[in-house]
Amino acid sequence: MSDARLAKLNGIGFQFVLRTLASWETRFEQLEEYKNEHVHTNVPWRSGQLGRWVSTQRKEYHLLKAGKKSYMSDDRLAKLNRLGFQFRV
Repeated sequence: MSDARLAKLNGIGFQFVLRTLASWETRFEQLEEYKNEHVHTNVPWRSGQLGRWVSTQRKEYHLLKAGKKSYMSDDRLAKLNRLGFQFRV
């Protein structure tokens, strides 16, 4: 963004708000807490951000297994496996 455009936005009182996304590690810690409370990792999809994150992990796993581009690293896969994560439900 140019300095001129930034100055115009600031001039009209524009509020810049950055939406922060939880890191993978933060969501993983939330999943660990969920498992401690519920004894499983099958968070319902409709259970908010953690449920959507769990769904995304399953999708990324299936992409990895299909040989497609995936954000599922070996480290992430190992952590989820150690936790007893079910990639198929």
